[in-house]
Amino acid sequence: MPHSPIEAINIFEYWSRFAAWKTRNGNIDTDWADVLDKGIMWDSTSYRGQSRREFRDENRSILEVYMEMKKKILSFEEDMEFFTSSADRLDNLAKVMNNATGAARSNDISSLKRAVLGYTAACIPNQRLDPPIPNNDLKSGRGFAHIQLARLLCPVKNRDAFDDDPEGKMASGSAKVSWRDLPNFCWDEYDPEHIISGMFKSNILVKTFKHIFTSPSSAMKEPGLTRTKSSQAKRNKMKSVTPPSIAYTCVQYRFAISESLDWRQDDRLFKTD
Repeated sequence: MPHSPIEAINIFEYWSRFAAWKTRNGNIDTDWADVLDKGIMWDSTSYRGQSRREFRDENRSILEVYMEMKKKILSFEEDMEFFTSSADRLDNLAKVMNNATGAARSNDISSLKRAVLGYTAACIPNQRLDPPIPNNDLKSGRGFAHIQLARLLCPVKNRDAFDDDPEGKMASGSAKVSWRDLPNFCWDEYDPEHIISGMFKSNILVKTFKHIFTSPSSAMKEPGLTRTKSSQAKRNKMKSVTPPSIAYTCVQYRFAISESLDWRQDDRLFKTD
């Protein structure tokens, strides 16, 4: 049954919610036009000269997102009948979903910009940033311009060398950072003999994760002391921490304490993919 004009407007809501959630707990830079295109090809058994197996193997991660979308959006079949009835409708759906992805990411960036300073201060020695960073800071005082934040951003493998002469490393700008290097903030206590121990479980990342997924008010509180009905985790029935949500938390924290003002997939020191 075709959608009425009002339904056609509201039809985007569930798709937008799904896209916003997947950027937080999936792929931070999903191209929804590609997901829809490859998914429709899969459903229609049209593989553009490839065998079904070749097409599946080449597009496995994209198809997994598409299949999840089919399960999570209850009106999927009816909605897709509407969207695939014209190229413009399908294009609009992809644009709406891409916009929802960008909006979710931007909302978290904005929310964390100030809050992350408090989370960081609470988790470092002396529990204060020195020099202080004003909440209205344009980020010029963050990143490798601030010695405490520089230590957090420093590749963990170089942390001891940084600690031996932090002022010297800051002054010379000699610290080499590759996007492949895991930053020091991923651990509270790093043991080079047992790298996995404590990885991604630092107090800073726990607070940032809670800010994003269970509400800002829960970030500084002990587990169980905050009950939020509308948290991202509850709305999306998230029962446990996942690898994609950890990755998203790390990316958001790293961006929040860096001097970067605009979001980029690759800023030479870090790649989101």
